[in-house]
Amino acid sequence: MSDAPPSPSPADAASAATKAESSDDTFARDEIARSVTADDFGVIFQTPELLIINKPNDVYIDGEHDNVSLTVQTYVAQEHPKKLENGGKLRFIHQLDFATSGVLCLGFTRKATGRIGKCFEQRTTTKWYSALVYGHPAQDTAELTWDIAEDPSDERGFRMCIGTDEIKGRNALTKVTVVTRGYYRGSAASHVVLQPKTGRRHQLRVHLKEWGHSIVGDYTYSKDDPNIPRMFLHAWKLRCVQT
Repeated sequence: MSDAPPSPSPADAASAATKAESSDDTFARDEIARSVTADDFGVIFQTPELLIINKPNDVYIDGEHDNVSLTVQTYVAQEHPKKLENGGKLRFIHQLDFATSGVLCLGFTRKATGRIGKCFEQRTTTKWYSALVYGHPAQDTAELTWDIAEDPSDERGFRMCIGTDEIKGRNALTKVTVVTRGYYRGSAASHVVLQPKTGRRHQLRVHLKEWGHSIVGDYTYSKDDPNIPRMFLHAWKLRCVQT
């Protein structure tokens, strides 16, 4: 089982936002993506064929993006070039959203990628996410079962929504456990642990919004507050069971 270090606490986030406000009127979150360095990544586990990292928030996994100095792909090329020698090729066994931090598994051979990827396909993996959400949920535990569909109103084809009779979605299941209830920047907020049992795009973010407790800092599905330094969603633990 691989654990990523815990995500920053609400107190840490508030401190970061306060510092940003003292030097500028708003916290420019885009600056995070531009200023990420290799030191912001962490290696959790590795073999010659595998690399499990702690991905920073607001980092793309690959591709070319304006004014972005580092992606997961370029990080691997710079810091782990030997894994790309002798026919080694970077393969993403699973993915994390740009704004999500935490455990990310990378493979460098077809055999290793297929072996671990099979765990995801057969749903023998267990995933835990840590999140800060708005409000105080009435229940300490919940199972969210709304279908997830592509949002037809989004011309970019990026945003997802809850499925309806008119907008057909795919089944999805998220288990929620409330860890603690408190306040963040004057608003009621709660720390929750999430266990997705399916892997739909933006599943956790859409489920929590529909539940009435969207993720703090999620600009796509929540309040757009430039003083919140990140989306508080962190891939905390991952267990793969090979059968």
